[in-house]
Amino acid sequence: MTAPIEALLDSIQYEDIEKGESVTDGTLYAVKKGILDIEGYKLTVYVLNNGQRIFDANDFENFLNRKR
Repeated sequence: MTAPIEALLDSIQYEDIEKGESVTDGTLYAVKKGILDIEGYKLTVYVLNNGQRIFDANDFENFLNRKR
């Protein structure tokens, strides 16, 4: 069974991020990015080279601090 957040993240249409120099030392970097819309608030989501998905820190902080 898929967790609700996983289902939301799976529904995002991700775009490839232009690659720079090849990294082979195990450093994590973003390879894709997309937008998650939650009730009109847009959060940038990045997919790392290991498949992990992360939120943009500034977007997420602004989302948590928004006034209702």
